[in-house]
Amino acid sequence: MRTKTILAALASFTVIGAANAQQNGDFRSKATGNWGTTSSWQIYNGSWGDPAPGDFPIAGEKATVRNGHTISLTSAEAIATLIIDSGGTVTSNANTLTVSSGAVTLNGTLNVSSSGVVDVATGTTLTYNSGASLTIDGELRMSTSSSVLKFAADYPSSGSGMIRGQDDSAKIQIAADKTLTSGLTVEGRMEIEGLAPGGAETNYGAFVNNGTVKANAAGVFRLVTNLRIVSGSGAWELGSSTSTDNPILRFDTQATGLTGTFLINDQGSLLDINQNVTTNVDITYNNGGINTQTNSVSFTFGDNPDVGPDGDSQGACVTQPSSPLTNTSFAACP
Repeated sequence: MRTKTILAALASFTVIGAANAQQNGDFRSKATGNWGTTSSWQIYNGSWGDPAPGDFPIAGEKATVRNGHTISLTSAEAIATLIIDSGGTVTSNANTLTVSSGAVTLNGTLNVSSSGVVDVATGTTLTYNSGASLTIDGELRMSTSSSVLKFAADYPSSGSGMIRGQDDSAKIQIAADKTLTSGLTVEGRMEIEGLAPGGAETNYGAFVNNGTVKANAAGVFRLVTNLRIVSGSGAWELGSSTSTDNPILRFDTQATGLTGTFLINDQGSLLDINQNVTTNVDITYNNGGINTQTNSVSFTFGDNPDVGPDGDSQGACVTQPSSPLTNTSFAACP
């Protein structure tokens, strides 16, 4: 009798575990095909079977793309939870995939094609795991304050597209001891932060800009204090020659060995330095200002920091503490 009771309990536990792992209405790929084609999918309803004609994953639902299958978008699609298994592939083509109120777990391949968009929208985290492949030739978008792009593994970026943040609180998170090496354009407004177990500063994630960082939207593009390294040979740009958005590029973390370029456009744009930043390159200054908030902070420029279109600083100014910045010839801000 006792044995039967234990077996019955184990059977009950197994059923409950299976139910927790898979819910009725969840989708998984059946074969390579298009997202909006029924024959590409199976649906769970106590067991896996074919969906009703015309049925495929839509907003609010969950889909898994399995090993050996490639799912391609042929129109705009939406989903709440997307899991791309190792060996599975999702390709946007020139379409938009919106993921909202859920998550993207990337263990396989995600191709954001030229003119395509993957929107990590409200309440959504896209997690890039070890062994994954993420190629961005279009736009990977973080459109809300609760959008998170998390790199849980080293990411040597692939593609010629952009990561765009559209809210000051949208986040790129880099896991402990991992490095995001970006050859992409990372633009808009957002936070880039490093994560570390137990807050050990030497273990924080690191950001290397070998592409272009553009603070080109009204708001703040912020490099958060807990980044182990900020470095790279890429460009740092504020605003544009036609911008009136008054963007801010804020260094709340130290940056060393920057070998790229700084370009500051837009009269209201601001390079806000709260930790030491050193670069051996020149800064092109068309308009805008520099602000440093403490006497211990320094921003070291190259030898020719005030090259504007007329060969001068074009009205650029520096707000600085009593210890002046190195190699600067800007006027003091009023």
